[in-house]
Amino acid sequence: PLELCLSPVNYSTDSTGPDVVGKLHVSQSVDQSNASDDLAQTIQKASAAGKNDAMSPLHPFNSLRVGGELQCHIQQVRKEKVEGSKAKDLVTVQLSITHKSSTNSPDSKPHYPFTKMVQAQSKDSISSSSVYVVVVTKIEDGVFIVAFNPYLSAQMGFMDISSDIELVKSFKASCFVGLKLLVLVTDVQRDASDNHKIKHIAVTRLPVERLDISKLDLSKDRNLEKSSFSSELAPPQEGEVVHGMLNLRAAKTAKPPAVSVLLRNGYVGRVCVTELWDSKQWQDLSDTLAKKTDVLPNGWKHGDVVSCVVLKLNEGYADLSLRPTRLSSTDKSKMLKADGIPVEGAVLRGFVANVSSKGCFVRLSKDVTGHVLMKDLADDFVENPAAAYPVGTLVHARVLTTNQSDGYVKLT
Repeated sequence: PLELCLSPVNYSTDSTGPDVVGKLHVSQSVDQSNASDDLAQTIQKASAAGKNDAMSPLHPFNSLRVGGELQCHIQQVRKEKVEGSKAKDLVTVQLSITHKSSTNSPDSKPHYPFTKMVQAQSKDSISSSSVYVVVVTKIEDGVFIVAFNPYLSAQMGFMDISSDIELVKSFKASCFVGLKLLVLVTDVQRDASDNHKIKHIAVTRLPVERLDISKLDLSKDRNLEKSSFSSELAPPQEGEVVHGMLNLRAAKTAKPPAVSVLLRNGYVGRVCVTELWDSKQWQDLSDTLAKKTDVLPNGWKHGDVVSCVVLKLNEGYADLSLRPTRLSSTDKSKMLKADGIPVEGAVLRGFVANVSSKGCFVRLSKDVTGHVLMKDLADDFVENPAAAYPVGTLVHARVLTTNQSDGYVKLT
């Protein structure tokens, strides 16, 4: 449930007056002025409570009952003209639940701070470099949706939750609709041709957990200096060890066969099949790639969080490696060292990358693909090469010729 309908308790009008309906969106049911989300503690409680398809026990609406009374702030009033001879005008009131200020002293009158609902346009419009309270409204495969209010939402990746990988894993396992998060808006894209309507909102939680913003009063000030969080927004660097989430269900990857990895801040990584393991541990991947299964031969599953070495930055993606020897190396030059072009006469292994009328192409390393002519596929005639050598098949081959200038490698 994302929204409740509320009726004003002390509201009365004559038969000609407007109908009044109160709306309480889940994003306005949490304390919007408190610059803390206590995420680790909340996730621990959610894990202990277990999953519930209907509603998490920690959902803000879970303790509410039909007929119960709530004290609310009025956030927005909209009046609609309803057509018809006997129709009455409709007034829709967007509400937010009041929360006592944490600064109240025991003997003072309770104070309920009012935090204005963020807007798409106006002086209270959403802006970059600002901290906001959001609520999870939808959990999808690899990403989830958070709402600022009933009208504004953004998509987040699980790797944008925390630099603590154990917390990321726990969050992925126990995240629930209605969970409060404190996030930083890093970018707001608007369409100048369409009245500057918002097209995209980019958010992350990474700087929030590191910076001491617990004393920030979000009802008055929510801006942060860009210099205080620029490191978390930087793209991954060559030689850097980063964490990512395996996306074995990706519709397509750059330069297949490869595995997609979701990184922080919306960056996407590509792991060539030759970089999944060290060459001695290579395993046949034909069944995995053909059936698009959620498990790799070594037991890694779709959605698992893994450590990766950034090998190269490309336009739109980063080349990554999961090889243990690269991950354990302290020498950056060795960590990034390319496999190179094999020598003539060498017998080696590789993965079938593609089969066409021109022959069979075998991925020998991230940067080198060998070519097998149809006549060199086998001693005997191969009637259906694509069926005999499906993509991902681990094959043995001998190097016939190489060309160092263009990297061409002819195999049999």
